[in-house]
Amino acid sequence: MRIAFLCPPVPGHLNPMTTLARELQSRHHDVVFINLPDAEPLVRAAGLHFIPCCEKEFPAGSLDERVRQLGKLAGEDCVRLTVKGIAARTELMLDVLPGILAAAGVDGIVLDAYDFYREVIPMSLGMPYVHVSNALHFDYSGYTPLGVYDWPHETTSEALVRNRNGVSKFTQMLARANGAAKAYAERRGLKVDWRDPSFTISRLAWLTQPPKEFDFESGHWPTQFYHTGPFHNGTGRIDAQFP
Repeated sequence: MRIAFLCPPVPGHLNPMTTLARELQSRHHDVVFINLPDAEPLVRAAGLHFIPCCEKEFPAGSLDERVRQLGKLAGEDCVRLTVKGIAARTELMLDVLPGILAAAGVDGIVLDAYDFYREVIPMSLGMPYVHVSNALHFDYSGYTPLGVYDWPHETTSEALVRNRNGVSKFTQMLARANGAAKAYAERRGLKVDWRDPSFTISRLAWLTQPPKEFDFESGHWPTQFYHTGPFHNGTGRIDAQFP
């Protein structure tokens, strides 16, 4: 089986994915990363196959400016710009990724849960996909605080209302940024409840790196949600100059 990995082109998301990919490779699966050019050195360092995507719009080095912009922001402004940046990359991939997947002979996809709504592409192709939360997972049920907020975990009725209001606010932010993904899904006849940001999350598997013991207590996770612990084996990474 040939499995394609899609994730944000930054070390915090790529390094865990390359570890997971190498594990699948050891189990006799063929893996390939499809990403922006900035991701190539990290993927090559892990000894994995890389296919560039959207090279014209995002040439190597182009993400540095985005990181500098984010470094000047905090709080909701930073979250909003992050969501807009992810949506912009997804919009570019909507038209080109199906062709790349077909040419590469991909059978299934591993997606980063932070690449919101990019799963509409495999959904439209009838291709199996799973999600991995390489950063903090989002509890869209409202029983625990959403990861973008610093609220304590409480189970009072007031806290649950606060949590659900936070999910609603974040959902509206996603909707404003992802009009292209919504239009793509509608053109291909996909029935999506855009009021529920978990609607398109994989029904096969959703993995998150935090151990269960470190997470807020909740009995409301979907059955395909798994706390795995971190994906890290200490190999296949670029040496970093860090004094």
